[in-house]
Amino acid sequence: MNADDCWALGNKGQGVLVANADDGFHWRHPDLVKGVWQNLGEDANNNGMTIIWGSGTTSQFDAGDINGVDNDANGKIDDLVGWDYDANTYNITASSHGSATLGHVVGDGTGGTQTGVAPLAKSILMRCGSINTTNLLGAFQYGVARGADIVHSSLSYKWGFNPKPDYSLFRLTLI
Repeated sequence: MNADDCWALGNKGQGVLVANADDGFHWRHPDLVKGVWQNLGEDANNNGMTIIWGSGTTSQFDAGDINGVDNDANGKIDDLVGWDYDANTYNITASSHGSATLGHVVGDGTGGTQTGVAPLAKSILMRCGSINTTNLLGAFQYGVARGADIVHSSLSYKWGFNPKPDYSLFRLTLI
């Protein structure tokens, strides 16, 4: 991909918002956490953050922002970093595949090796572990509504998938 040539020109994704729909994210990982988008519309205690960064994997949600209220009036209560479309909650669970795709985008190398093509970008987390077209389209719409410049997902519909997905839904939703 020659990402290093892009970085040499000063392009590391700064100012870019990527919405990532996948099966879950270990977002507290030190290589990933600084690339996680923070929904300041849910910053109930007005301290300018929804994540308290820690060392290692100890980063956590800002407890002062978890108040059971939809502060930004988008229909999602306490969506501090995104939304879990499988569990219908703000508390997105960890998974290896989603963590890998997140690392390909924003992995900043805190732990030693930079893996992300855009380490200064921010990523909205949208968990869609089960390939449920309704949830997936909802996640894509959520990302676009939050201002995402890019909506990313690593999906595959297997040949035996029955019924076959209606791909026209994806085109119509994103246009």
